[in-house]
Amino acid sequence: MARADSLGNSGWLALPFLFACASAPPPASDTIRSQYEQAARDPDVAAHASIQLDDAQASLLRLEAAGKRERSEIEHLTYVTKQRIEIARVAGALGASEAEIGRLGQQRDALRLSARTQEATVARAESAENLADAQTARSVAASAIDRAQQLEARVAELKAEQTERGLVMTMRGVLFASGSAQLMPGAERTLGEVAGLLNEFPDRRIAVEGHTDNVGNDTYNQGLSERRAAGVASFLRSRGVDPSRVESRGLGESMPVASNDDDAGRQANRRVEIVLAEAVMAPVSVRTE
Repeated sequence: MARADSLGNSGWLALPFLFACASAPPPASDTIRSQYEQAARDPDVAAHASIQLDDAQASLLRLEAAGKRERSEIEHLTYVTKQRIEIARVAGALGASEAEIGRLGQQRDALRLSARTQEATVARAESAENLADAQTARSVAASAIDRAQQLEARVAELKAEQTERGLVMTMRGVLFASGSAQLMPGAERTLGEVAGLLNEFPDRRIAVEGHTDNVGNDTYNQGLSERRAAGVASFLRSRGVDPSRVESRGLGESMPVASNDDDAGRQANRRVEIVLAEAVMAPVSVRTE
């Protein structure tokens, strides 16, 4: 009987602990909250995807309040929350791209206005029977239109993204062999196209930034990111980009854009980014991967 009383008392003492466990958030919710907070800090998401971010937050709060519910329900809430966070990220990037396209459209319109002005000059030159001036003006007008169209197409091909620091180009291909800062042959074609685009904006500063995943120690990754950024910057200078415009730096593993827990995330973090700053901004760095 004493033993039964003892067990009964122990059972009552254990109830608060059981209730505490029942109300604790699922272990996976900490990781998902970190993903949500990273998305919430993204200026593109804040500017262009506030509704989608609110949806992600609502799902996250439901997940954190789920406690010890059925495993299938927890997995469903986890999946929905992850998807909504990703939707917010994609919507933010899309909104920023559309804003940049709009800005480039304004630049194109300005070039077309210049072309129409040159066409008016052509008309005046022809009426004055000055054939040489008419041909020159016609050539300048056609060149202005072509340049506007080519510039817009090249920015779209390189998948440049407008950010608060300027136009960012992330090098998606394989630029370096594993653990090396030597550019691979296939990287030169892509970087050559980037150099051509950078020369279309001679009044802007360029920053090259190197990033790594978290494999290896901090000191090694920092050095590797610096060498890779310097290698890309040197290549751009060799292709005619004014050396005084180009800066480079390595950021090691300090600024991941994805989780380092899997191969896909680590690959995304091994990157080089090139930042083309707005003309009115202070000098910034070009990032490499």
